[in-house]
Amino acid sequence: MDSFTFNLFANEFQPQGSTTKSTLSSFNVLAPEFQPQRKTKNAPTLSKAIPSHKFNLFANEFYPETNDNGVMSDWSKIQMNLQNRYLSLIKHNFEDDNEMFPNGYTYGEEEALPVSGISSTSFTPKLIPELYHKVPIVFGKFGMDSFDFGEHNPTSFCGLQGCLPNAYCNAMIQALYYQEGLHQVVLGHCCDMDTCLVCELSFLFHMMDQRSGNQLVQPHNFLRALRSNTEAVARGLVFPNSDSVTASSSRDIIQVVQNCHKFILEKIAVTTRDNGSNAFNHSCGLEIVTETICTNCQSCISVQCGQQIGCDLVYPQASTRICFEDVLCSSLESSKPMRSALCSQCGHFQPTDLSHLVQSLPSSLTVYTGCNESVASAFWEQQSVHVANEAALKVNVYGSKVDQDGDLWDQMRELDVSWIPESLKLRRLADGTLKGGAKTTLNEDEEQVEYELQSVCFTIVDPQTGKATNVVAAIKVGAYNSARLVLPGSQWYLFNDFSIDPVDSSEATWIDLNLKVPSILVYRRVERNEVSVPFHPQPSPSIGLDIFQPSQGHEGPLSFCPLDDNEVPRAGDLVALDAEFVILTPEEKSPGRNGRLITVKAAVRLVGRVTCVRGWGPRRGVPFIDDHISCEEEISDYVSKYSGIFPGDLDPIQSSHHLTSLKRTYKKVRHLVDVGCIFVGHGLKNDFEMLGIVVPTGQVVDTVHLFHLPHWRLLSIKFLAWYFLDKHIQKECHNSNEDAGAALELYQIYLDLEAQGTMKATLAKVLDQASLLNWKVPQPQDNHAMCLV
Repeated sequence: MDSFTFNLFANEFQPQGSTTKSTLSSFNVLAPEFQPQRKTKNAPTLSKAIPSHKFNLFANEFYPETNDNGVMSDWSKIQMNLQNRYLSLIKHNFEDDNEMFPNGYTYGEEEALPVSGISSTSFTPKLIPELYHKVPIVFGKFGMDSFDFGEHNPTSFCGLQGCLPNAYCNAMIQALYYQEGLHQVVLGHCCDMDTCLVCELSFLFHMMDQRSGNQLVQPHNFLRALRSNTEAVARGLVFPNSDSVTASSSRDIIQVVQNCHKFILEKIAVTTRDNGSNAFNHSCGLEIVTETICTNCQSCISVQCGQQIGCDLVYPQASTRICFEDVLCSSLESSKPMRSALCSQCGHFQPTDLSHLVQSLPSSLTVYTGCNESVASAFWEQQSVHVANEAALKVNVYGSKVDQDGDLWDQMRELDVSWIPESLKLRRLADGTLKGGAKTTLNEDEEQVEYELQSVCFTIVDPQTGKATNVVAAIKVGAYNSARLVLPGSQWYLFNDFSIDPVDSSEATWIDLNLKVPSILVYRRVERNEVSVPFHPQPSPSIGLDIFQPSQGHEGPLSFCPLDDNEVPRAGDLVALDAEFVILTPEEKSPGRNGRLITVKAAVRLVGRVTCVRGWGPRRGVPFIDDHISCEEEISDYVSKYSGIFPGDLDPIQSSHHLTSLKRTYKKVRHLVDVGCIFVGHGLKNDFEMLGIVVPTGQVVDTVHLFHLPHWRLLSIKFLAWYFLDKHIQKECHNSNEDAGAALELYQIYLDLEAQGTMKATLAKVLDQASLLNWKVPQPQDNHAMCLV
């Protein structure tokens, strides 16, 4: 009689296996049915072999197992080669609690359902390391404020928000920010143009300078200036939304990243040159002499001097080992055929070649890899094989060469080698030509320059789809910025939006053309007997009082009184501020597992109105700034009930309000911050973030915190104004003039209560009253205000 055991997974009793049976059965948890087991060694030999089977997870069906002779197998050759990677994938999927879905966002405790189902048989052959993932943002009860950004940034550097349109620029922004010479050039720029990309970059750098610790910085004003730039749009540098990058091929994104970097440097070069400064040329520019040569007689037809920004690598058609330095030198001096020109030696038009001679090398040398082209990718792979073979021969692994059946890039990572050099030396010979490599003794008319790698921008690619998933930057933060942040020495960091991690140099130079493709390299010139200069903050460009005058061309009455000459704001003067916003792109929601809608993408907002009210002098309480911000972009929602802004109010053609640019309003508020004014308002944190300004804590008085007790709900300015001022504000919609004035009056009441020593007792009564009224203001006819005299 057969014995039985209870099978937990099948929820029934099943006969135990016996060694006298021809086949053994067991229950497979992956397939809810019995499947034949492999024969045991004690089982008798059968007259006819019956192959045992097992469940193939990847094919979702049964296949015969490999027999003792290895004749039968359920694995193809490709599957056998990728077995370990598949197992890693399974482990990753089961261990990752916050699974990332195709749209790049995660959903925390209540994961939203993916838009399209993920097939159980679709497995990525190679996984993107977690370090290079686009870090998802979990939107909690209080939106983005519920997310712990500090958890992803253990450093003292500020990160950039990554869920904004064209946030692929974040890696480039960080790389530019940590170029010491360029950093100072950008910070020193401030012009009078209403829209200037370099000014917005300067404002962003200033905000990053002022941020303390690992706080998040919003680059939305710079990104808005980029997408509003017609030349940037024409060059294809602007994407409609934050998901467009992940929907593009890796080759397209690599090209866009390189073109955008060149575009930003070109704008910096033009603006500094227009201001009569030569600082950019010294920092990033290559002084080039261009010669037009007759291809027939080799005589020089013309010579021109100019400036070149960066170097596009030009790859030779050779399969032999070539050093990176040699490719760089030949690229800097590359010649290309041009149209025919009149040759005085030949006496008629002849085809010509254009050649370059480098006259001076900059402090920062930018190199564009061009790996979006198949020729460049093939050359990089070719040279990587040579590098790996040399390393394998030295350490005597893989024989004398790398394993051709293995993954080249994994082997290079194991060997800790890369074709990207961490340092390089260039020699400028007497005839002006460049040569790579160091030389122990130099002639009097020769120059040798040493560079060290400072940053690398990578495009992260999904190996399965070939689509770009992210753009990151590995940056070696030098002694200058380390001193600014009181950090020891120089160190490599990986900047991935708001996620910043320290890495070693091998991680910074490791590449994988199927996964981690280098697009931009920046080398910093190493000076002889270089001395570490202590950090000294550079003064900001001065912003004159004329910025407070009304914009030219405005017709009609003003809703504010501009500052007089005798009303110059000074340190300690009170300024009540309030800002209102409109929505360019609405937030996106997705159903969670419990059926509730969960925010998966935050709304893109724009400052629509800014008001500043005097808190000093005889005209205390009178606004001196009331700017509506001009907007030519399509606005999705004016949220008029909460902003007080209606369709047409921000239109340069239709609006009757005092319209101005965001940059001009920024400069007004920035001047008030720089002179030391103290800002009063209700919920100022959000206002300053949207304006892109960092205000020292000692210059901020927020009534939302003044009238608050621990573990109690925050009170609205509408309720506080009703209770303390006996005023009904925000009746039909918000008004920034009204809100700023109310905040100023509430602050004065707070000071009076503090002086009397009754603030806490009074606040307890306010909270009790608010709780009884369900935190709502009664209608005017039911007004039972308790005004304090």
